[in-house]
Amino acid sequence: MSADPPGEDAPDLFDREPVTSSSSDPAAQVEDERLRTELRARLFGEPRSAVRIGEYEVLHKLGQGGTSTVFAVRDRQGRSRALKLVQSCDPRSLARLRREGRAMEALVHPHIVRMHQMGTHGDAVYVVFDLIEGVALQSWLRSARSWRETLACLLPVLDGLASAHALGILHRDLKPENILVQPPSHAWLLDFGLALPLPGSDAQALTHMSQALTRTGAVLGTVGYIAPEHLLGQPLDARADQFSICVVLWQALYGQAPFTGPTADAIGLAALRERCNEPPRGDVPSAVEAALRKGLRAEPSARHASVRALADVLDRAMPSTDPSADPSADKHRGWLARWRRRRR
Repeated sequence: MSADPPGEDAPDLFDREPVTSSSSDPAAQVEDERLRTELRARLFGEPRSAVRIGEYEVLHKLGQGGTSTVFAVRDRQGRSRALKLVQSCDPRSLARLRREGRAMEALVHPHIVRMHQMGTHGDAVYVVFDLIEGVALQSWLRSARSWRETLACLLPVLDGLASAHALGILHRDLKPENILVQPPSHAWLLDFGLALPLPGSDAQALTHMSQALTRTGAVLGTVGYIAPEHLLGQPLDARADQFSICVVLWQALYGQAPFTGPTADAIGLAALRERCNEPPRGDVPSAVEAALRKGLRAEPSARHASVRALADVLDRAMPSTDPSADPSADKHRGWLARWRRRRR
């Protein structure tokens, strides 16, 4: 979708609007209004009036989870966007949404979903992103994929993650649900709601990112993906994201998690003890497996120096594509060549 910036007449961040209903759930209020307008148009022939959140016309609901609802919307220039609306009953969720938007304002990368605007709707906060017509990574992987196709699809995500680290931003919530694939194979990284500034970076000065949102020692993220040092409450740096993306890559390439167990603490213990499952036999090169195992080490200093260094190792493991041997690799050859030129 278009990645054009909002127009000059876009409202300032967090401009407030009057509350138009007594509903305690702004998302339900919006959806009720939209459905009521549609019903009256169909039943009584009344003209459909646009239901708006800020300057955006609401088209339909895309999904809902927790305290947030995502709508497909259209801006005044006719461009489709995705709008995440979070109700204000949970101050920590609102703070995370603000942090997500602020972090993504600085991230402009072809494989990171771009944030366009933040604002308020009544007592709710919203963030507007590019609308990506895609599927979550785990859904994309349900179709048969060669290791070359899978790795070529996900290498750009590592490039985007490295760009975030270069700006001093730690994602902290890398998992398949936060990677979107737009057919045929353009991967997008999203959801910086748990992002934190990296120690010593310029982003450290951004108090909206370093604001404490949970009790001391709380673990945020998904066990099985978060790094051992995170589980132990130790200081985090970019190598924590490296561990998480290696878990994602392992699952994508081998169809199983590197660390498993009957409970969350058993999975965490397996990661802490480096009890990595043996991958199934297949054609994934040993160099790829070795690179991922290094990124999955429990001690951060034993991992690759950076996500960029990990990407370099994986890139070198990609052989010269031979369409006759793997037709799926041919469609990625042009992108890989462009990516390699850009990174020189």
